[in-house]
Amino acid sequence: MAEPESSQFDLVIRDGRVIDPANERDILADVGVRSGRICSVAKCLEGRGLKEFDASGCILTPGLIDSHVHVYQHVTPLGVSVDETCLARGVTTVVDAGSAGASTFPGLRKFIAEKSQTTVLALLHIAAHGLAAAGCTSHAIGGECDSLNQVDAELCTKCVEKNKDMIVGVKVRLSASAANDGANEEEAFRQVFLFFS
Repeated sequence: MAEPESSQFDLVIRDGRVIDPANERDILADVGVRSGRICSVAKCLEGRGLKEFDASGCILTPGLIDSHVHVYQHVTPLGVSVDETCLARGVTTVVDAGSAGASTFPGLRKFIAEKSQTTVLALLHIAAHGLAAAGCTSHAIGGECDSLNQVDAELCTKCVEKNKDMIVGVKVRLSASAANDGANEEEAFRQVFLFFS
């Protein structure tokens, strides 16, 4: 296959609705891609692509971010397949909302984040087992903070220190269904403050 000339692209996406908030664009346009990077956006792009895609009726936008998902599939009853659920809808980055705690986080990293095309960031659950037994589902066998022996600020701190590239915060659910009918809410919340002190 011949190398593209300077006026050619590896890929041209034609006639899509380009929504680009950073550059205040909402236009019908063509997008030229070279070496995996967008290098031109124009209403009628000159030049050809080695591959061309007709995006009529489609929206072209920077990847979307979903800031509350549960992608620890097969570990938490709330977990979904990250790539199947997100990429197909234009979501390229997600923040898992506490599916894993310090004891289960290595699996979230190894089996979900490292194997996904979607970028996975996470809130680390204050309970060491995360949402493995989420108190908000029909499959629940108790809430994640029903037993305070699962809540350990020091263990959380160590996990965050080892995973700064992926963990963006800490999660604690304060509700009766998650904290021994409400009896453990205050102590679970106090542990979060220990984490940040």
